Amino acid sequence: MAICMNLSGLKRAVVDEIRNDPTVTKELGDTATSTDLYGQFLFDHQKNPSAWDKPATYLTVQLHIPRASEDRKWLVPTLELQIISHEQHLTDSLSGSEPDFQNRNDYLADLLTQKFHGRNDLGSFSPLLLISDTEGVLENNCLYRKLQFETSCLNSFCEDRG
Repeated sequence: MAICMNLSGLKRAVVDEIRNDPTVTKELGDTATSTDLYGQFLFDHQKNPSAWDKPATYLTVQLHIPRASEDRKWLVPTLELQIISHEQHLTDSLSGSEPDFQNRNDYLADLLTQKFHGRNDLGSFSPLLLISDTEGVLENNCLYRKLQFETSCLNSFCEDRG
């Protein structure tokens, strides 16, 4: 499947938006960390929970291209944001949550959905639409919430066979 030339730009834009959001970053990592969270608690790839050295919350940003339009002129990428918390950090003193939220993953999912759903200013893509919000348990006492947003972009490598 051909790759849309702007997909890496979308991923970078999403990571930058998260890095620059003090409300979101306050809930990631641990309470002693005040530096840039990228590469520590925010990743542009999947993070292996068995490699963690302390209870914390991590956020991964991944981009997938599960399908293209029938005419192959449009790609339909999926942006996946995965919030992964050690069970000790999941409910451990939420920094700024409203009383409605009982755990960090739900609170972060709400913040990220508000931040990205419907956005069309992160590159030359159609609006990001939340298509899935699921939760579950991973190894090593870790719980996750996975948000998937779908968009579309012109397939820049498509040849017009019209």
